[in-house]
Amino acid sequence: MKIKCKNENCLHEWNYSGNVVRYLVCPKCVSFVPLDEYQFDLETPQQNNFKYKIRTWLLEHPEFNPYKFSSPTNSLSWYDTLFKTLTNSIRSLPNFLLIGGHKSGATSLMSYLQQHHYIWGIRNLHFFEYFVNNKTSWYRKFFPTKIYFSYVKTIKKQKLNVGEMSATYFYHPDVRKRIMSLLPNVKLLLILRNPIDMTYSKYNHGFNTGSITESFDSIIKNELTRIKIRQNEPQLIINNPNFDNNVDSNYLRHGNYVYYLKKWLELFPRKQLHILTNEQLTNNPIETMEKVFEFLNAKPFAVTPEHKKNIQIYTKQMEPSTRKFLKDYFTPYNEELYKLLGVNFNWA
Repeated sequence: MKIKCKNENCLHEWNYSGNVVRYLVCPKCVSFVPLDEYQFDLETPQQNNFKYKIRTWLLEHPEFNPYKFSSPTNSLSWYDTLFKTLTNSIRSLPNFLLIGGHKSGATSLMSYLQQHHYIWGIRNLHFFEYFVNNKTSWYRKFFPTKIYFSYVKTIKKQKLNVGEMSATYFYHPDVRKRIMSLLPNVKLLLILRNPIDMTYSKYNHGFNTGSITESFDSIIKNELTRIKIRQNEPQLIINNPNFDNNVDSNYLRHGNYVYYLKKWLELFPRKQLHILTNEQLTNNPIETMEKVFEFLNAKPFAVTPEHKKNIQIYTKQMEPSTRKFLKDYFTPYNEELYKLLGVNFNWA
C-alpha cells in the first residue's frame, strides 16, 4: 500500500505493508499521517501472525530476548546496538541537552543542529525521565567514543558537541535535579512556541494517535476543572512526578512556561540556558542557528533552510472564541516570562 505524507512541504510517498494501525510517521519529516482513508486487508488477525507470536514469546522470555539490545529510537540495528553496549565504558556523556518544549519545534531544531559537521545528536532517549538509575552504561552507549572525541580535537582541530533531545524534559519535576547531579556543566537548549498554538498542536497530536477522542474545548474545560480542584483541595494532589510530565493531562499547565523556567533557573545559571522560539527558527533559521552555534562554542556554520518536521494534521481549525479564551488565559504568564527574560515574544 502506498502512503502519502500530509505535510504540504513534504508529500513524501512510501510503501507500507505492516499491521493495521491508526497512523504512521513519515520517514522523511516525521509528521503523523492518519490512515483513516486507507483500506487494510483484515483477513488475517494480527494474533495469528507468526511474527506476532514470536515477538510475544520473546517478550515473555527476556533471558532470550534480543530486543533488550535494541534502541528506543529504532535508528540502530541490534548488532550495532550490541557493539555500542559492549563499548559503553569508553563512550562520553553529552555536553548539551535539548530539553523542550513539546510540540514547539524541537525536532526541527535538532535537525538543524545535525546539519553541522561537528555536532552529533540523538532524539527521544528520555533517560532522565524514565530510564534513569545509578548507572550510566545504558545512556552512554548512544554517544560517540572518547577516541572519536580525541580524533576530532587532534586531527580535525575542532570541538565535537554531543547532545540529545527529549522534548518533555522541561516539564518533569525530577529531571532538572537528575541532570544537575550527572551533568552540572551541561548546556541547555529550550525552544518555546506561542502557548496557544502549542496547546492546539499537542491536542491534534493526541487526536491523530488515538489517545484522545474528546473535543478540544472539552479537553480545556476538563483541565480547568482539575486545576480548580488542585487549588481548592490540595490534599487530593498525588505525589507522582510522571503525572506532572504527562502531555495528555497538562495542556494549559505546560503552556505556563515561566513556572517551569523558574524551577530550572533555581539549579542552573542563566548562562547555561539558551532560549529561542519556534517563530524565530521558522522565519529566520540561518541567523537563529548562528546564535545557537555560538552558544555551543561550535564552529560557525550556515544551515540550509528546511521544511518543518513532525507537524500535525489539523482536522478542524480552532474556534475564534476558544483562541480568545486561551489568549486571555496565557497573557499573564507570558508577560511574566517576558519580564524574566527581558524580551517580548509578542505572542497573541
